[in-house]
Amino acid sequence: MQNGISPYYSPIVLVAMVTIGPVWEELFFREILIGKLSEYIPIWVCIAVSLLIFTSVHLAFPLFGLITGGIFTLTYLYTRSLFAVIILHLLSNVYIVFQTIA
Repeated sequence: MQNGISPYYSPIVLVAMVTIGPVWEELFFREILIGKLSEYIPIWVCIAVSLLIFTSVHLAFPLFGLITGGIFTLTYLYTRSLFAVIILHLLSNVYIVFQTIA
């Protein structure tokens, strides 16, 4: 096992990791926890909660989770585009998967 990802995962699991995972994570962490929740509570609280939960979900590599979560959050806040942050997350996961199976 390298980078917390087994090179023996089926192709279906790998495809899901680089497509379905980023879409659902960005919908939840950026669109709901930051975009929608910030209508009711201060945005800095939303960002902190989103990063804390995102990091805990990626607990195998918490610093990486915190840094990428921060980058994804800044991208979302700067562009206000869920599509942009999904693409960024997808590319990040593609890189990780290729590094793992290479």
